[in-house]
Amino acid sequence: MQQNTTILSRSSLSFTLSGLLVMGLFLGCDTKNTSQTAPRETNASEITAVSQNSSQPKIKNIEKKIVARVNNVPLYAEKLDALTKKQLQKDKRFTSVGSYTSQQNVIRKKILEKMINDELLRQASLKEHIENLEEKIEQERQYIKKNFGSDEKLQHYMASMKMNDTQFNNFLKEKVYLKEYFKKYGLDNPEIPEEKLRAFYDTGKKNFRREEFVKVSQILLSIHKGADKQSIQTTLD
Repeated sequence: MQQNTTILSRSSLSFTLSGLLVMGLFLGCDTKNTSQTAPRETNASEITAVSQNSSQPKIKNIEKKIVARVNNVPLYAEKLDALTKKQLQKDKRFTSVGSYTSQQNVIRKKILEKMINDELLRQASLKEHIENLEEKIEQERQYIKKNFGSDEKLQHYMASMKMNDTQFNNFLKEKVYLKEYFKKYGLDNPEIPEEKLRAFYDTGKKNFRREEFVKVSQILLSIHKGADKQSIQTTLD
């Protein structure tokens, strides 16, 4: 599968298969970019005019920041930021602001690569012809509903994810396409021959090697000579 991909600060794309953050397809936020003007003096008539029109809604210039394009489909910074933040929260090293900046940049780059790979897979899968599509979509709906336990719990989850019925139906549709795509190309449950696994290990042993180390701790207990069993047991306890 060949795709044309343009990425900021990246010249090439390594296409790898990884677990899909499918729910994330519908989670995107906007980065606000409000134009500013130089400060100036304001006279009384202007203050009156502002006061009279204060009930009118303010118009803001909202623009999403794009971090990559995959065949002209934009990927937005807000989603990348959210996924990066979620990943960093799993590691206590990154709790303080500005800590381990270089490592954070590496994690952010890997997440961006995964977003690109996910989008490539999504686009490729949507080109496939799916038999009984609506039936399979309904099966996915019932499966998810069963996992949540009730319609109410599912609706509550959708609301928390800011996902309406149309978006949820699109999510189910794309999920079906991905599952069928993986099945068609044997990617849903790939079996790797033992000889290939052995060859991979043998050619990269240095990557699996770790120097042995031992950490010894010794605890000394003071027991008087001639102590009875009860005294010894008390000391051990």
